[in-house]
Amino acid sequence: MKNLFHISLIVLLILSCSKENEDKNSLIGQWQLVEECLSDGESWGCTDVENGYTIEFNKNETFSFNESNPNCLTGSFFIQLK
Repeated sequence: MKNLFHISLIVLLILSCSKENEDKNSLIGQWQLVEECLSDGESWGCTDVENGYTIEFNKNETFSFNESNPNCLTGSFFIQLK
């Protein structure tokens, strides 16, 4: 009986940890630009952005801008974890 309890506890811990890691590394959903950071090759500078555009990342590895963006409207992405 004790062994069954321990095995059940281990299985629950493994399942809960794997789901947490997936959510933590996920981009899926809507994101809004709030800060821009630029470099001239020697130094960095960051500024806040008011009313930044939003971008939506989809489960099928595509993205789209919710506002007109002359540089890019839609595309695809991938996540490479090290």
